[in-house]
Formats: sequence, structure tokens, C-alpha cells
Amino acid sequence: MRQSDLCERVVEYLQKCDLDDLSGLSVKQLAYRFGVTRFHLCRCLKEKKGIHVSRYLQRMKFSKLAEWLGGQEQVPLGEMAEKIGIYTQRYFCHRFREHHGAPPAVFLGRPENGL
Repeated sequence: MRQSDLCERVVEYLQKCDLDDLSGLSVKQLAYRFGVTRFHLCRCLKEKKGIHVSRYLQRMKFSKLAEWLGGQEQVPLGEMAEKIGIYTQRYFCHRFREHHGAPPAVFLGRPENGL
């Protein structure tokens, strides 16, 4: 399989996955699913998309989380973190801020101490 085909198939697969499918997905599992090594998958996405596959996977998880949160009322911070496979709230908040440019409370329009 050509690298561009692999890259397109991986991106398409990740876009079609729902949040629950993505939550526990690792780069190793993704490579196995497509029958390539982690190294090959990482190199492919880096060359074609300009981003490391783990970073791309993380972005997909946070994008799907944002979609999921759109239909939710009050979701505890710990539940949000678990939804994307992160099990410490501090690390989740750090990554959330990195991805969305604001902490979860600000992104969701809540007072920061209201989480």
C-alpha cells in the first residue's frame, strides 16, 4: 500500500470513529489495525500531514469530545478525561488548554471553580 493511501485511510478511519472508539485507541493499536509498524505509520502521517500520529490522534479525541460535550449538560471533569482515555484531571486540563486555548471551565462557559 502506498503511503498516501495509508495516510488517507487512517485519517478517514479516525474521522468515522466515535468518541468511545477513540478513547482507548493507541498508536500501536492503530498501526496493527492497518497492518503496518508504528514507525511506518508515524513516518507516513508526519510526511503527509506534517504531524506526528500521536498528536493527530489526540486532536481527534479532543475534537470528538467537543462534539460530545455539545449535547451534554453538566459533565464532571473526570468523566470528560476518561472519555478520551486520560485518567488524571491535571494532565487532562493541561492537554485541554493546549488543544482549545482555554481550560475546560472557560470552554464550557462555567465558572472555573464550578467543575
